Amino acid sequence: GVDHENTETATPLSRDVFDALQFRVVPPPEVLDATPRNGTEGVFVNSPVVLAFNKEMDRPTVEAAFSIDPPVAGTFTWEGPVARFNVDGFFEEATTYTYSLNTTATDADGINLLEPLEVTFTTGSGVDVYPPTIISVISSRAPRDAVVRISFSEPMDRASAMMAFSIDPAVTGNLSWEADTLVFTPRALLDYDTLYTVLIEGSAKDLAGNPLGTDVHYTFLTIADTVPPEVRASSPRNGSREVPLVMTVTLEFSDDVDRD
Repeated sequence: GVDHENTETATPLSRDVFDALQFRVVPPPEVLDATPRNGTEGVFVNSPVVLAFNKEMDRPTVEAAFSIDPPVAGTFTWEGPVARFNVDGFFEEATTYTYSLNTTATDADGINLLEPLEVTFTTGSGVDVYPPTIISVISSRAPRDAVVRISFSEPMDRASAMMAFSIDPAVTGNLSWEADTLVFTPRALLDYDTLYTVLIEGSAKDLAGNPLGTDVHYTFLTIADTVPPEVRASSPRNGSREVPLVMTVTLEFSDDVDRD
């Protein structure tokens, strides 16, 4: 036989074709937090099951992928990416339940859940009628890049807690959750040597609907500015010659200065 050398050359992709092949990587959905948490005992019989996702979900697929054993009738309510399964009536007392979410649940883009969820908990013998409390907050002296963390004594109705949060003087930022801790991350550095007041209104509720009851205020003071200002630029420049007899002298500082 004769070996034939392939002399064909690949045609490089045009810029238009290359641009058309561009794509974005969309992360799969996952459960960031689930309550009651795995292994919890003494769960109140009026507690809901709450699933917090990392993104907006296709709600019917989540509800279809959810199950609980022993079976319990209930209904779903939603707040953004947070699903809440409310039992019709109460769980049985002193009973072990397992709730599951399989990977047929999808996000709004049709991407399946990253991994299945299975959580086991045991109920107690009572109804939750106790209000939540705040157990910790940011320290009294804070750097300019401080993040405000407010830790509650129990899982909260996240939407109500976020609506109850404010800070004065007003600061633009983002609210998120780390388990039972509400986290406020400012988008810019806080002002130097400024007293900020964080307010959590009494309308913040736990998962059983019990309100905090009273407004809670916390204050913190940011650090003082101990870095002296510097002159970054000046006009006329040092050593300049043949400077006009009449001109404006300008100085550019590294920070705001006392103009007087």
